[in-house]
Amino acid sequence: MGTFKEYMIIIFFKILIVTALIVSGATSCKEAPTVTDVAVNPATVTVTKGFQQSFTATVTGTNDPAQTVTWSIVEANKNAATTIDSEGMLTISAVESLKLLMVRASSTLDKTKSGRSTVTIIDVAEPDPEPDPDPLSKNALQYFKDEGLMAGWNLGNTLDAVNTWSSPGNPFSEETAWGNPKATQALFDGVKSQGFNIVRIPVTWIGHIGPAPGYLVDKTRLSRVAEVVSYANNAGLKAIINIHHDDSNEFGWLLIKEASNNTSANAQITAKFEKLWTQIAEYFKDYGEWLMFESMNEIHDGEWGWSSDFRNNPQKQFAILNNWNQVFTNAVRATGGKNERRYLIIPSYVTNPEHTLSERFILPKDKFSGKLVVTFHYYDPFDFAHGNTPNWGSQLEKDAVDNLFERFKKKFFDNNIPVIIGETGPINHNTETGKQSRIAYITHVYGKAREKGIVPVYWDDGGNFGMINRNTGQPEDEHSAASCKAMIQTTK
Repeated sequence: MGTFKEYMIIIFFKILIVTALIVSGATSCKEAPTVTDVAVNPATVTVTKGFQQSFTATVTGTNDPAQTVTWSIVEANKNAATTIDSEGMLTISAVESLKLLMVRASSTLDKTKSGRSTVTIIDVAEPDPEPDPDPLSKNALQYFKDEGLMAGWNLGNTLDAVNTWSSPGNPFSEETAWGNPKATQALFDGVKSQGFNIVRIPVTWIGHIGPAPGYLVDKTRLSRVAEVVSYANNAGLKAIINIHHDDSNEFGWLLIKEASNNTSANAQITAKFEKLWTQIAEYFKDYGEWLMFESMNEIHDGEWGWSSDFRNNPQKQFAILNNWNQVFTNAVRATGGKNERRYLIIPSYVTNPEHTLSERFILPKDKFSGKLVVTFHYYDPFDFAHGNTPNWGSQLEKDAVDNLFERFKKKFFDNNIPVIIGETGPINHNTETGKQSRIAYITHVYGKAREKGIVPVYWDDGGNFGMINRNTGQPEDEHSAASCKAMIQTTK
C-alpha cells in the first residue's frame, strides 16, 4: 500500500481525467455553426474612376459562424483594372466604362450565402480655373439655350399608371399596371442615344398618400421615383416629374370641379396638394438643376374644357388653377436648398394651347424672376395626331401650326419665358399613308417648334404612341427609328 502522498496524486489525476472527459463530451455535443445572412457595408456607394473603396462584411447565423468571406465583382464585362482584393478593397479603373457594378461577399463557411453592395461609378471632374456659375443662377431661357435642350421624350403609362381593379374603390399607382415593364437604366441610355436630351417622367401618387391632416407620402414611392430620375441623370438627360393622373375625374382626388363648386372641398384638396408637393420637394431639394418640377397634368372638370359650367364662367375654374400653381410654387420654394431657384413648369387649363395663351392664365408670383417655364400639350388635329385619320400635310394644317407657335413665341419666348410642349404626337399609324404623314407632321411641327424656341416632348405610352422599346431603349421598328431621327434632325 502506498503512502498518503501517492494516494492523493492518484486521486488528482483521476479528477483531471474525469474533467477532460466531461469537457470533451460537452464539446462533441455542440452544434456546428450555420450561416443565415451576409451583409456588406456600405450597401450603396459612389466611387470616382481611378479611386478605391473599402468594404466590410458581417456574417450572421447560429453558433458564432466565422466572419471570413471571399470578395468578387458580379459583372464580367468590367475593365480588367477594376478589381477587389481579398480584404474587400475595391479599385475602380480610371477608364472603366460601367456606370454601375455589384460587389459581392460570399461566406467561406457556406458559399450559397452572400451579400451585395451597389456601386455607382462617376467620372472625375477636371478642375476649371474659372468655373461656370451655378446653373440655377441662370434664368430658365438661358439655361435651356446653354444646355441645348431641343427635343424630349415621355416615359408615359409607367410611373403614372394606376391599378383600379385589385382593390375596388381604392386605386393605387403601380408601375406595371398598364402593361409596360419597369423602367431601367438601359431604357434611358437608349433614349439618350437617339439624341433626346430631356425626359418627362409622369408620376401618379394616388394610393401612396396617407390620410389628413399629414397626407404622408409612402417613402418607397419617393424612393422608386428617385431611382428612375437617377436613371435619366446617369444617361445625361434632364428630367421632369409631376403630379399626373391624381387629377383623373374617374379615380383621382385633385378635382377642379369639386374645388370650384364647394369652398370646403377646395380647402381640403388644396391642403392635400400643398402637403404632397412639400414632401416631394423636400425629398429632392438637393438634386441638381437638371431635375424640374411640373405642378399638374391636364386639369379639367371632366369634359376637357367643353362643359357648360366652364364655358359659361371659365374664370371660376381658372381662379382655382392659378391658385394651385401659386401654392405649388410657394411650397417648393419654402423647402429651401436648390428648390429656391429650381426651374418650375406651369400648365394652364387642360394644358390646352388656347387656354395657355388666354389672359385668364396667370403665371405664379415667384421670389426669383426667370425660373418659370410654360407648358402646353399639342395633339392637333386630334383625328390625325390621336386618332385614325391617316392624312396630314395640307397648307391649311401647316399654317395652323405656324400661327399658333408664333403666338407662343411672342407671348412667352420673346419675354424670356421658355415653352415646353409637354406632350405631343402623333400616333403610330398602321398604313403607309399614315406613316408618311407622321414623318411629315413631325418634320413640320418639330421644326417649327425649334424655329420659335419651343421644346417638343414626344408622348410615348408604350402602346399606340410607342416608339422606344421599353426593354432595350432602341426604336421599336424602322418607322420608329425614322420618326426619332426626324425629331432630332429638325430640332437641331
